[in-house]
Amino acid sequence: MRGYTLVELLILILILSLLLSVIFSLSKNWIDRMIARAEVNRLVSSIRYAKFLSAKSKGKVTVRISKEIKIITPSGYIDKGKLSLIDPKTEMVYKGSNVDLAFSNGIPYYPDLTGKVKIYLKNSQIATVVLRPVTGVVRVEWGW
Repeated sequence: MRGYTLVELLILILILSLLLSVIFSLSKNWIDRMIARAEVNRLVSSIRYAKFLSAKSKGKVTVRISKEIKIITPSGYIDKGKLSLIDPKTEMVYKGSNVDLAFSNGIPYYPDLTGKVKIYLKNSQIATVVLRPVTGVVRVEWGW
C-alpha cells in the first residue's frame, strides 16, 4: 500500500502553517521598515528642497512636518504628501504636533529648535534627522 496516513498529513500541515506564520511576521516587519525608510528619505528630500527654494528666492521657507509634509513659501505652500507610518517629534515641546524647520536665504533658521527631528515607528525610535546649523547639511542617523 502506498500513500500517507492521516497523522502524517496533519503533521505536514502543522509544520507548513508554522513556517508560513514565521515568514509572514518577518515579511510584515521588513515591509514596514522599507516603507518607513522611504518616508524618512522623502522627509529629508523635502528639507533639502526647502533649503534650495530658500536660497533661490532669497527668502524664508519653512518645512512643516506633522502627519504630512508641507513646504511653506512666501507665495503659498507645496504639499509633499502624508506620512503613513512614521511619527516625527522633536526634543522640544510645542503647542501643536507640528515640527517646523525654517531656512532664510538657504541658511537654517530655527531659534527655538535643536535641529534634530526624531523619527518613531510604532513608539520606537528608528532614526534622527539632523539639520546642521550654518551649513544646512541634512543627515540621517539610523537607529535600527
